[in-house]
Formats: sequence, C-alpha cells, structure tokens
Amino acid sequence: TLQAQRQPGSSFKPIVYAAALDKGYSPRTIVTDSPVTFQVGDDEYWTPKNYGGSFRGPLTLKSGITHSVNIVAVKTFHDIGVDYALAYAHKLGLKSEIFPYLSSALGASDTNLKEMTEAYSVFAAEGKYNTPHLIRLIIDRDGNVMEHTHPSQPTAQNSPDKKEDPKKEPATTPNKDDMNRELLDEGLAFIEKKQLDLTPE
Repeated sequence: TLQAQRQPGSSFKPIVYAAALDKGYSPRTIVTDSPVTFQVGDDEYWTPKNYGGSFRGPLTLKSGITHSVNIVAVKTFHDIGVDYALAYAHKLGLKSEIFPYLSSALGASDTNLKEMTEAYSVFAAEGKYNTPHLIRLIIDRDGNVMEHTHPSQPTAQNSPDKKEDPKKEPATTPNKDDMNRELLDEGLAFIEKKQLDLTPE
C-alpha cells in the first residue's frame, strides 16, 4: 500500500479527465478517436494504440472515459498541457514521480495504492480532502468499539473506552477556509519543485 510502486494503468485516466474538466472541457466535448503520432524527441515518435487496435471516430469525453479509450485520453492529456495535467495530479495528492511523457496519460508512471486511493477519495468527497486511515473501525466480539478513526474527530473521541454506535457517522463541521489546505500544501511542494503550471488558461 505504501511502498510497492506500480503502474496505475487506466486508473490514471480519471485524473486526466478531471484536469480537463477544470480547464474548460465538458462531458460533451468531442475528441476524435483516430490514429495519431506525436514527436517526442529529435528523431523519436510515439503512436499510441487502443486496446484491440480499432478506432471509433468522434467521441464525447464521457464516452472516452466510459470505454477507457487510450487515444482520447492521450489527446486530451496533450491538449490541456502535460505540465498542467501533472500539476493537477500532484494537487490531488500524488507524491510519486510522474514523468512528463504522453504515455503517463495511460498510467505509465509508477505510483502506489495509497496515493491513488487518496486521489480518488477527493472525487468521492466532491473535492474535499480527508486524511486517509488504513484502519477506520475495530470492534471486539462483544460489540465494544476498540478504535474508531475519523479525520474530523478529536483524539479523545477515538478512545477505546468510549462506546459508540459504529454505524452512526460523526457529525462534522469542516472549516471551508482550510478544507483542502493540507492536500494543497503537500501538492504545491511538488508543483513548485517541477516548475509546473497549474493555471487553467
């Protein structure tokens, strides 16, 4: 979860599309799924391919992500700007090195499960970041709560001596001013180090 670095593959594509949406794309934006070759060096070229080798022609962004079309993901990644896409990924919480290559749109750069889970959790929480916990709830055989971890709860309320209904979600009143501060502070360090551009224009 923390140490094993693996290529995320197509699970990285939603990050590309999220960056595109924030830059002005919409689910109805048309991207043509057709053969394309990019120059990636002085005499180097790269031709991405779809699974199965076929092409579908003009597709909406929604269709591109629904069917996990490689060409649509790469063209979108290229169009919004590699720097912008990588900065967006770091803003979501990815701390691993994401290489500024077009193949990164297809998850070719290594990361780990924890970082990908953090990034996806921001989607599920409608843009809000919560500190992840590997173990959230432990109950003994008698139904006593041994541990109940929640990012918005004071440490005292997570005491093993305190019994509570494990099915009841704690009430939270997040501070809107610093709701994403922790995530943004961590991401900015990587964005500034790589001199990436996160401006949507």
